[in-house]
Amino acid sequence: MSSYAGRIHHYAFENLVGAQRIFKQGALDTTEVRDASELYCFDIATRGPLQLLHFVRMFSAPETEEMACSFYNRLEKNSSVRWVSYHFEKTAERVEPDLAVLKLINQVEGGGAQ
Repeated sequence: MSSYAGRIHHYAFENLVGAQRIFKQGALDTTEVRDASELYCFDIATRGPLQLLHFVRMFSAPETEEMACSFYNRLEKNSSVRWVSYHFEKTAERVEPDLAVLKLINQVEGGGAQ
């Protein structure tokens, strides 16, 4: 949730620290706009957002629907993406198509933006 007043953007966020599954709620005031569909780290020194590329995702575990942070692991032969999470032992990996990651990898391998 976010709001804007007096040239300041007010954001509510969930803070993930370490391998714990508990996301702590927090609030942040900044002059910089963030895209609600993206993930960010927050640089305490500059008080600015650092957008995470699509190699980090938030997924829910199928059995519990609890959210967990997943990391890009590799491309499979069928061009699906293998994701790994350190939050859930039983569902540590998932493989699924991901066009955003494929596009990003193609851009990097091609040496430029498309």
